Amino acid sequence: MAIIPVHIIPNSSKSYVVGKEGDGIKIKIQEPPDSSRANEALVRLLANKLSLGKNLIKIISGAQSRRKLLAIDCPFTVDQIITKLLIGE
Repeated sequence: MAIIPVHIIPNSSKSYVVGKEGDGIKIKIQEPPDSSRANEALVRLLANKLSLGKNLIKIISGAQSRRKLLAIDCPFTVDQIITKLLIGE
């Protein structure tokens, strides 16, 4: 299991991984932050980019904040996950 800090920016023109930020990543999300739509969009985006099921990605802290801590249940290291997320961005 990998633990990754994420900084999200909701209400963007599209959803995409901006780049590396410290030891985590910065992501723009198209959805607004209300009713946890941005959280759902974040999990969907990461699941698609990592080819994982959405149930393998959990927000373990910061659900109501722009700074979140994610637990991703996969065989990849944090560095491998960040590299996979940055490919094609």
